[in-house]
Amino acid sequence: MSKLLVVKYGGSVLNDGAGIRDAAAQVKTELDKGNHVVVVVSALKGATDKLIETTKAIHPNVPRSVQDHIIRLGEEQTTRLFTSALELIGVQAEEYTVDSPGWPIITDDNFGDAEPINEECGKAVALSLKPLLNRGVTPVVSGFVGRSINGMVTTLGRGGTDTTATVLARCLDADELVLVKDVGGVYSADPHLVESSEKLGEISTRDAYLLSGNGSKVLHDKVFRHKNPELDIRLISRGEALTETGTVVRGDLLSIEVSIDDERIHKASLIGDGAEKSQVVQEAVDRLTSIGGVVHSIETSEGKLTISFTHDALIALNTLHELVAHHGLKSISLKENLRRITVSGKDIKLIRSKIPDILCLTGVYCVKTDPTGVSITVEEGALDHVQGFF
Repeated sequence: MSKLLVVKYGGSVLNDGAGIRDAAAQVKTELDKGNHVVVVVSALKGATDKLIETTKAIHPNVPRSVQDHIIRLGEEQTTRLFTSALELIGVQAEEYTVDSPGWPIITDDNFGDAEPINEECGKAVALSLKPLLNRGVTPVVSGFVGRSINGMVTTLGRGGTDTTATVLARCLDADELVLVKDVGGVYSADPHLVESSEKLGEISTRDAYLLSGNGSKVLHDKVFRHKNPELDIRLISRGEALTETGTVVRGDLLSIEVSIDDERIHKASLIGDGAEKSQVVQEAVDRLTSIGGVVHSIETSEGKLTISFTHDALIALNTLHELVAHHGLKSISLKENLRRITVSGKDIKLIRSKIPDILCLTGVYCVKTDPTGVSITVEEGALDHVQGFF
């Protein structure tokens, strides 16, 4: 049974003519199996940076709308080159740049970081790409760029070509999205830094999302927002087979997921000149672990050390109090029986929009954000109020 694949090639893969030739051959291999392929391409490696550099040399304060109109040229160049490479090996292909009739990526007008409007993209895809595929034509689509409802050229921000490919896979109800990168797959650690790291055959969408938000360049957060729950995403390296290798990202990611730690957390704050010094921090951690305490987090600022931990609060307080005299500090305070709520999910913008109102609630002790969610430390009585926001 034939499959519909959306295949994205990044600029680090399409870095020269040989790279484009090899990628075109990969696509033809899948077509020869009877599969259908939509190709999405980035600009050649370094092309976008060169266009931005040239634009800024003309004028240092070029409006983002003008810059978007210029830097789209990088993707257009690659689109034409890739389409030609396919045609030269006997593949019937058609290029789709942002000026093409029926252009499929429709966005808002947030220049430089535009958001695709899925409903409008779906309408455009139904009128443009689907008829092409039904005729056996392989579309080659410029990644990273869009056109606003008002007809202006936009760009999709960091990871924009991945976003383009994900939106098209969603609108086409593709069987698989294949992202071809210089490091294809998800590893147990960065393979450039850890020799013994191993490639994972499969990873859940949730785990991939958490990795992406915490330093790993797996997928951009927009990919998770636009991905169909049923869509498998395959990450492969240049030269690997498009449908048999790499790491498969599988499953759904909730829009908003709320979890509450069962453990009660205590916070001890040491106050005084030098409380933030590494020696004080290390001694505080050593003392807590020596009595069986578990340290959850450490925060320092000038003249202050705050440690979150789980253990008998009063025993820990007396143990840490010894540091006051030992290091000439002023005092130690204790906040007992706090609860931690973690809120994450692909609708991260909505989650973050609630923070100002949550901070106004009585009993909210601390709010921390990271790229994938929010951690909120509260008194027991504030739990229901905070949960009510989500």
